[in-house]
Amino acid sequence: MNAWKDVLEGKIAAKTARIQVIGLGYVGLSLAVEIAKAGFTVRGVDVDLERVARLNRGESYLSDVATETLAPLVGGGRLVATTEFDEVGEADVLIICVPTPLRKSKEPDISFIVAALESLLPHLRPGQLLVLALYRMYKDQGKSFVPKYLTLLEAGGSDSPEVLLKPLGVNLHKSEFWQKGFVEIKALVANLQKLI
Repeated sequence: MNAWKDVLEGKIAAKTARIQVIGLGYVGLSLAVEIAKAGFTVRGVDVDLERVARLNRGESYLSDVATETLAPLVGGGRLVATTEFDEVGEADVLIICVPTPLRKSKEPDISFIVAALESLLPHLRPGQLLVLALYRMYKDQGKSFVPKYLTLLEAGGSDSPEVLLKPLGVNLHKSEFWQKGFVEIKALVANLQKLI
């Protein structure tokens, strides 16, 4: 595991890490732009064809991300969008930023996250950093989390995300789990802003 960590840290330091942001809404596009501005090449994945087409033309669809900021990143090859998950296996870092709206019961609707995980799992490989709450779990549990994570990677897309993540102690229906992922994303954005 340390070898993977060292390789990934080296790629991040050299800004050669291949980053994929899954979900290009308010959080995902804003994060992808910040990562691209920091000097990384970012591939965004979203199921919305119009959103992907506009981004690839360098046009923003969000008021918080100016077209003047977005266009040079797209034109310079730093940011590209797609609806396909076919290059997920080539990514070094995967950041899931899909919506988690609240249901009437005030519990998060995790159907978008489940769908993203189902699309990702067949392509995951050892050495990738999956930023959601799993990274937070690794930071909290340290080396004891590694065998659990390796089991998840080995399982690939063999079962549903709920079944695969349950042995890791993950309940996808609990908002506390997802909040850990949002904390990691917030910290990542803060660190990237320091690089700019």
